[in-house]
Amino acid sequence: MPKDIKSDNKSGAAGSENAGAVGGEKKRRLSSAEIADAAFGIGVPCAESLGLYLWDCEYVKEGRDYYLRYTIDGDDGVSMDECEAFHRSVEAELDKADLIDGAYILECSSPGIERSIRLPEHYEACVGLVITVKLFNAVDGRKNITGELLSFDGSSIVIKDGGTDRTLPLEAISKANVYYDFEEDLKNEKKDRTQQAGQ
Repeated sequence: MPKDIKSDNKSGAAGSENAGAVGGEKKRRLSSAEIADAAFGIGVPCAESLGLYLWDCEYVKEGRDYYLRYTIDGDDGVSMDECEAFHRSVEAELDKADLIDGAYILECSSPGIERSIRLPEHYEACVGLVITVKLFNAVDGRKNITGELLSFDGSSIVIKDGGTDRTLPLEAISKANVYYDFEEDLKNEKKDRTQQAGQ
């Protein structure tokens, strides 16, 4: 199960412009994508200092609230203590950077088994794994394709779709994640228990 740590952070009205810049000039309000990119850069050394790596960072609005979401991982997974340590570290660095004008909720979690695949480096890391992609437009009557990710060239992927090696450009993909067959895992677990009981 993914670990999740969150906290409320307040620094004024959400989305407001900062008029406290040098010379009385207004600080340019960053877009959500720009905030996420800058926050990613802030989070990388925080994760590396703990022997972890940063998988993703998103800044989104849900309802009335803004969320800055970090996803961290490690070679042996991530413990709750490591999530808490990263949260403390990155929160302090975000306060120093004064990146976000407004109240937001800071969340730090591990990616979980069915981790999201959003960035080019995610696709690179997941070559050889079974993934599920959701398409903006249907291909052969389907918007969801599950299969082994065979390759990634920076702009498109090749996924095993039944007996076809299907090439899909990234702009055609609305969402992607690692696929985990929970039912198959449960069957194997029951099989192992049955075999152990028979010994």
